[in-house]
Amino acid sequence: MNILLRLIASLVLLLGLSAHSLADTPELRISAAELSKIIDQPKVVVIDARPAEEYAKGHIPGARNLPFKKTFQDLSKNGLVLSSERAKLLFQVTGLKNEDLVVIYDGSNMVQAARVFWMLDMNGHEKIRLLEGGLNAWVAEGGSLSQETPAIKVSDYSTKIDHNAVKTWQDVKLAVVDHPGQAIIIDARDGEHFAGLKSEASRSGHIPGARSVPVGKNLTADGFFRSREELEALYGNIPKDQQVLVYCSKGLASSLEYFVLRELGIPVGNYESSWMEWGNKPELPIVNPSASSATTTTNP
Repeated sequence: MNILLRLIASLVLLLGLSAHSLADTPELRISAAELSKIIDQPKVVVIDARPAEEYAKGHIPGARNLPFKKTFQDLSKNGLVLSSERAKLLFQVTGLKNEDLVVIYDGSNMVQAARVFWMLDMNGHEKIRLLEGGLNAWVAEGGSLSQETPAIKVSDYSTKIDHNAVKTWQDVKLAVVDHPGQAIIIDARDGEHFAGLKSEASRSGHIPGARSVPVGKNLTADGFFRSREELEALYGNIPKDQQVLVYCSKGLASSLEYFVLRELGIPVGNYESSWMEWGNKPELPIVNPSASSATTTTNP
């Protein structure tokens, strides 16, 4: 009976659900124990989202390296995400196929893995899971590590962009400036950035109307997600039909909050270039609580 149950559980994971049907009963994560049961099955691909040098020191056996930084056009300049055409090429050289169940992990707080998750999600991949707890959870479960790089055959992967998943500054302006209340906007940066005490852009503060939900609050001290009830409370029990936009400094930390809100069944889009873009556009309004006036300001 136990063998039958394991086979059924593996089949469910392999079949998966479409990204949008998951809004009703979303399960976008997988535990290390669950991964260990299906890792050797056909059409299961494990992706290590860490930098190449960390991957080389030891990774989950058979994992392919897709460093999170490759999802950016140029991380040194902004947070703009790869075009769908360039993303297609990236996935092809990683050997991904559209029907694969892709399990993504990193070595720390799942932010890097969430960025790759978002990249796949916005390009229409239907079967994606985030390894909860990342590499640490795998090792704690007794999983081995390897320094062997698997052979990869370039695939014919195809992409189909989901514009609801990725948002531009024009989308954000339309939703929260031109039509206030059309969407909830959430700032995943820490409190000092939100308050205007720190900034990677020329201006400090936050987007008008934004709620502050620092990304670290989504996780427990040991690097796992908080319970569903805690996460719902953290975001203020957002209605399931309410559109939400998330941002951070460059669209990295906000990718984890994108993941959480997707799992909660809430329509969400990630502002790709985030504050690094908004804060450097003087025509866009900001709120800087650290300024004496503490008011919304623009620089014409």
